[in-house]
Amino acid sequence: MSKTTSENLLGLDFGLKHIGVAVAVAGLPQPHTTLANNQQLYQKIQDIVTTHKISKVVIGISDGKMLSSSKQFGEELKNVLGLPVIYIDETLSSVEAAERMRWQKNSQRQRRPLHEVAAAIILETYLDEVSSFREN
Repeated sequence: MSKTTSENLLGLDFGLKHIGVAVAVAGLPQPHTTLANNQQLYQKIQDIVTTHKISKVVIGISDGKMLSSSKQFGEELKNVLGLPVIYIDETLSSVEAAERMRWQKNSQRQRRPLHEVAAAIILETYLDEVSSFREN
């Protein structure tokens, strides 16, 4: 599981129609919301960054047709926010998110949209990698 970090992080699961958003405060990634990929997207992300005092953005990428769109989005976001943008392999994050949600379907907890859960998994992956790097 993720290790504690003093940075507040924003995790994004990029899609052409929707962006999954997760926030990690004190090293604990939590699904936050799903945003429509439209003209208000950057302002809504800026609002989340301001509210949660985000210092770094982590965007999931995978090889294939979405790679270039994801990186272009990340570069535009870096320019808009003025924050570092880190790219992390998100291969299978949506599959893992669907699996987690399947296990939650009978629970009393509110089910979160797939993109939000995938964004939280992207943050977990990043935090685990940073933690592993620090330990070595």
